[in-house]
Amino acid sequence: IETNRWARIFYKHIIFRESCFNCKYTTLYRKSDFTICDAWRIDNQKDKFDDNKGTSLFLLNSGKAFNIFKILSKGNLFCDLENLSSYKQPQLIEPPARGEEYNVFWNNYFKSGKKAFIKFTKDPIKVIVKKKLKNFLKKFPCIKRAFKWK
Repeated sequence: IETNRWARIFYKHIIFRESCFNCKYTTLYRKSDFTICDAWRIDNQKDKFDDNKGTSLFLLNSGKAFNIFKILSKGNLFCDLENLSSYKQPQLIEPPARGEEYNVFWNNYFKSGKKAFIKFTKDPIKVIVKKKLKNFLKKFPCIKRAFKWK
């Protein structure tokens, strides 16, 4: 996340639309038949599902969804969850909170456009130092082995 500019401001809740902060659809009681999202913290709950590539949480919101799922799930790996709250994302329950820098970002963006994006997404100093150090160590593998860094 630290090295991905878009992810950095996304997870700070800076680039969400204004309507996201008042979304009436952030509830477990959905009108859709299915809800598909990431299963957060799956590694803490179900080891066989943690492949470091991502695991989906597939919520069945209706009888119709349950019947379709019975057909589609044959031969696929799935399990019932004992405690849904261990896996779900906060936005399944409530809208996101506006990020602390939300107003500052948008005020700057409307004044200076791309410059505001660059300012808010530039790498923190520790990331810059880490990148430079990694590049340096690539040139001198003997130093890298001495520190046992990856």
